[in-house]
Amino acid sequence: MCDLIYREGILRTKPGEINSAVDAILEDEELSAEFSGQDFYSIMMDVGFYAIDRKEKGLELRYHAYPEDTFFALEKLLKKIAEYIVSGCYLEFSDKKGNLCRYVFDGKIMRKVEPTIIWPYGTINADTIAV
Repeated sequence: MCDLIYREGILRTKPGEINSAVDAILEDEELSAEFSGQDFYSIMMDVGFYAIDRKEKGLELRYHAYPEDTFFALEKLLKKIAEYIVSGCYLEFSDKKGNLCRYVFDGKIMRKVEPTIIWPYGTINADTIAV
């Protein structure tokens, strides 16, 4: 996972799916040991999200944690709740070296995506480079 110094993106939960998301988290032995007895709001706050209740639109989750406070299993937790996140949501992070990674949600799964760099022009001839 990236060393989170740059954070962008918002996750939105599907309305009425919070309890199912908690059940999915607690199915995992490691996550269950960490979050047993907690509700969805508490779990998400513990891993670095602000949770804003948008009533019938579901929860809006914004990531705010600092690199030293990053939850060790954030990627694992996000995969567990992926089917309860609205399609099209994403979180984007950068590390100290400027490397980017993005977690993209399609309503069923989460994918980790690395960026592709495309240079705007064709091959540059060494004779055309001014020194």
